[in-house]
Amino acid sequence: MRRMKGAAGLLTALLLAFQLSAQTFALASEDNGIKVVPVNFTHNGYSYEIEGVAKSTEGDYRIKSPARLSARKLPSTYDPRSSGEITTVKDQASTGACWAFSALACAEQDLIKKGLENPSAEFSVPALVLSSNSGTATGKDDFSSGGNWLFAASALANGQGLCYEDYEPFLESGTENMAVSENKKNVSEYRLNYVMELSSTTQVKRKIMELGAVSASYFAGNGYMNHNNTAYYDPDASKNTIINHSVTVVGWDDNYSKDNFRYKPANNGAWLVKGSWGADQDNDGFYWVSYDEAEFGQFCCYDFEESCDNTYHYSKMTGYVVNASNDGSVYGANVFTAKADEKLDKAGFMYVGKTGSADYTLSVYTDVSDSDPIGVLETQISGSVSANGFYTVDFPEDILLEEGEKYSISVKFSGDSGRGYLLAESDRTSKAQSGQSYVSINGKYWSDVGVDKTDSIGSLFIYAYTDDTAKPDKSSLESTLAKYGTLAGCEREANNARKVLADENASKNDISNAQKLLISAAEEQDEALVITTEAQWESFAKRVSSGESFEGKLVTLEADLDFDGKTISPVGDSENPFMGYFDGNGHLIKNAVIMSKEYSGLFAYIKNGAEINNISLKNCIVKGDYAGGIVGFYQGTAIKACTFDGTVSGEVYSGGVIGRQSCGIITECSSNLNENSSAITNAFIGGRDIAVSVVNAYGCYSNDSDSLISSLSAKNALSQGAYAMNTYGEKFKDSAKWTMDGTLVRQTSYSEQASHKITFSAVAQTIEVCTDYAGKAVFPNVNVQQGFTLGWYRKGEPVNSNTVFTENTTVSAKVTPSDKAKIDYILNGGENSPSTLMSLTRAKPHSFPPPQKRAHSSQAGMPIHSLRASL
Repeated sequence: MRRMKGAAGLLTALLLAFQLSAQTFALASEDNGIKVVPVNFTHNGYSYEIEGVAKSTEGDYRIKSPARLSARKLPSTYDPRSSGEITTVKDQASTGACWAFSALACAEQDLIKKGLENPSAEFSVPALVLSSNSGTATGKDDFSSGGNWLFAASALANGQGLCYEDYEPFLESGTENMAVSENKKNVSEYRLNYVMELSSTTQVKRKIMELGAVSASYFAGNGYMNHNNTAYYDPDASKNTIINHSVTVVGWDDNYSKDNFRYKPANNGAWLVKGSWGADQDNDGFYWVSYDEAEFGQFCCYDFEESCDNTYHYSKMTGYVVNASNDGSVYGANVFTAKADEKLDKAGFMYVGKTGSADYTLSVYTDVSDSDPIGVLETQISGSVSANGFYTVDFPEDILLEEGEKYSISVKFSGDSGRGYLLAESDRTSKAQSGQSYVSINGKYWSDVGVDKTDSIGSLFIYAYTDDTAKPDKSSLESTLAKYGTLAGCEREANNARKVLADENASKNDISNAQKLLISAAEEQDEALVITTEAQWESFAKRVSSGESFEGKLVTLEADLDFDGKTISPVGDSENPFMGYFDGNGHLIKNAVIMSKEYSGLFAYIKNGAEINNISLKNCIVKGDYAGGIVGFYQGTAIKACTFDGTVSGEVYSGGVIGRQSCGIITECSSNLNENSSAITNAFIGGRDIAVSVVNAYGCYSNDSDSLISSLSAKNALSQGAYAMNTYGEKFKDSAKWTMDGTLVRQTSYSEQASHKITFSAVAQTIEVCTDYAGKAVFPNVNVQQGFTLGWYRKGEPVNSNTVFTENTTVSAKVTPSDKAKIDYILNGGENSPSTLMSLTRAKPHSFPPPQKRAHSSQAGMPIHSLRASL
């Protein structure tokens, strides 16, 4: 929902439900035994109903969970916030895109559970919203319209709408600037495996534990939230007849006291909700909703897996969707043509019926004709679904297809209260051509929906997924990079393309995504300003300080800047704050002296949804009353992936990242403060407004202390900084993101080595350091007893300060008596030794002194006086 709530929203939704029904009523027909009725999107798009078909609670809604999960007793409380396995709360601002925030939060949590992503993962809301066609269902702007799982699942099943936030950020105050090209809409980092509605508390809890989160919707009204205890309950649900908000449920507490709510429910117990109204709302963006909240429901879950090379489909979710049903059963089939030599291993379908509980038989045919979807049967699989949703079916063996070969995916549906239901796009919006989609009541005689439009049925929601048999070709990406790689505004995408080209294991999907993103960057030119020189930066700072806020606009840095000790002004001031979205693209600003009388930092003052991302400052000095390495005064939404190395001297508040904070979160930030920083300087936040009770730092690292934040990574030796930033709970890793540059933790560029942890082990002492951007580590200085020599070995092979490390590893010390080391050297080809074994046998006799017992003569017992890092 949008943040604007109340009677106006209720009236709009009621009128909209009526308008949609009136628009689609004429589609209802019944020909050849198949009844075709519209699927109406109600409640401003947050819900749906099959016209004339009342939802039933009949049927088997049991979810088939893994045996280990079903056998496990559910805990009375489940709260993942302290686990480090949950992504940060986002802010939808005044848009109606909460449903997309919820769907993508579910995607992020599922991929974290599978170990495919870490808690810094963020997917793009604009990419999903503008791929889903949600606005066509409500007749409104895409970002004003609500939505539900049908819109999200349709886009995701089509291989659309799942690109990273960095490539298409959400601009809170600039939805008109969020243009998503067709190329970018077709970027998908993962493949949707299934989406399903959930109908019981037990099911919801099991899916939260299995997948990390589920989506839910309800009426969010004013006056029902107890903000002190962050608990929501509406005692009079009967007066609220609409749904206006979607959220993400991440946990529960069966014993959450009913006394915590503003209006007391009858029972204890509540769901833990991750909202989308920013971290300054409620309990850092999380709150509790009573089990007794009558309107809280429409639960559904999302499951993802690794991507494939090719996705075949014809349909898309629009405001005109129909359901074709028949007594007993109904059949649907899509015919596709292989684009290359491929192997077909999975198919999918969308199902929406009366109860959601249905039987299906999915068949694959090859050698199909231009007028009939039935040919040579390759495989046939029968099963059942337990709820409305999107499902995929794996084949026991891959089906090999030749380029240009036609094949069909046919699905028979039955058993849903005695009928079969088939979801299709209406022919009002469908672009179905002859020979693509077919329907049948018996599986023998088929109607081509691209030819016979009397049934009002368009393209069917049936899908095929394949992988190419040949090694992926990178030549097209190489050509695209040569064409667009140096254009302003394309740096991030160009570097991603270079990284993919250098990856020997890059999949076709990786290559295709990289090419689409680069073309999109060249076509869209989203940036209001691209900075590449020191002079341009100073001009940008002056423009903001002169009143140009860049609200709702994107500003990017596409080069490292070196001010060579020059004193520069911060960006903006308290009268003229920066209110846009800044992306430093991982670049470095160094040797700058930033001074301002009041608020000082790289940015003096930010507010109204402003975000500062992906920038590092090295050897910089910041001075002012309220001084922060990155921001002087922070009243924005997020500061992400920003690091500071230098001196901060604030008179009132002084922080390594923020001088004074009013609201918002900081994520993946790091600071290393010079000893010349003022004594009051904290690692991250100098001071905060009294109204802010909690300030969160997720995945952050510093060698210095900070008592003002609620979640800080363990304070480790500075040399471990990049590894600490690359590690989440000792489980999740993003080893390509952070590296060391001297004492600065910064982002890794596409051509550099990521940081890895090197553990130096010598007898009872160990020290851990990080490799730098060249993959090298600073070896510790070790004092050994006179007469002994120390060497470092990895898996038995010697290593030194010139060794390039490409993974986390342990390096062990080996201490040898100097005389033995000399003999070993001579016997292995030293300058005084013979060069061959034959000459060795002819060498002059040599007399060794008689052996003598010495304390600690064994190698393992060689004393090491001290092991220390010189970093």
